[in-house]
Amino acid sequence: MSALEIEARDVFSDINCGRWDAILPQVSQLKLPRKKLEDLYEQIVLEMIELRELDTARATLRQTQAKGVMKQEQPERYLRLEHFLVRTYFHPNEAY
Repeated sequence: MSALEIEARDVFSDINCGRWDAILPQVSQLKLPRKKLEDLYEQIVLEMIELRELDTARATLRQTQAKGVMKQEQPERYLRLEHFLVRTYFHPNEAY
């Protein structure tokens, strides 16, 4: 097994386990289609909100290029995430 295969397996393991702190630095280096990148960042933001890691969720939502594009091109989707961010509670049934 090559080092690249092992690294890829580790990345997917981190994603599946929700270890976004390990994934976030690597995401910017990925060559993903914009839609997939937006979906990934949306998932990260929702999971951070669910864990009440609100500062991380806020920074990811407001400071990543993918979310900036989403804010311009899909304002309803972006505002939905902003809405979850400012609420005092989180219901997974509403988010997912």
